[in-house]
Amino acid sequence: MSQPPSPAIHFGSLGSGDVVMKSAWHRDLIAAEENVIGFEMEGARVWDNFPTIVIKGVCDYADSHKDKRWQSYASITAAACAKALLRQ
Repeated sequence: MSQPPSPAIHFGSLGSGDVVMKSAWHRDLIAAEENVIGFEMEGARVWDNFPTIVIKGVCDYADSHKDKRWQSYASITAAACAKALLRQ
């Protein structure tokens, strides 16, 4: 019997943009050059307007294999992390 997936928490810088990344080659190049651990779109430039922490639920690898199957799981995991952070 296989084990269900377990969420993991990663701390680090995110790359932010306004287009969907579909190239694994570009993703890896930018990640190495900018020392980022992931990419996101929805929180782009939020922290330019007011101090904040962006909590993201990751559901794909920012490449051409993007699909929506993990979005619900990722959003629930992010909500649980946000709730735990607020309780501290």
